[in-house]
Amino acid sequence: MDRIEQIAREKKCKPSQVALAWVLAQGEDIVPIPGTKRVDRLEENLGALEISLGRADLARIAGLFPRGAAAGLRYPEAAMKRVNQ
Repeated sequence: MDRIEQIAREKKCKPSQVALAWVLAQGEDIVPIPGTKRVDRLEENLGALEISLGRADLARIAGLFPRGAAAGLRYPEAAMKRVNQ
């Protein structure tokens, strides 16, 4: 998280905006759907559209979170049996 916060400081934005900008940079077929209840958070999320992540930024982020690092079940196995029933 410290490194994402560093990137956010460099970009003069919030870490959450860096995360959304990263998702937006993954391709036109990928769309982030952040949830929020507050207008100020919605406006903050929209600020991610103004953040430009270059190839070097994307490589830095990819190095922090390599593909497969978050692999696995979303819920414990017993709970997965109750999902979508």
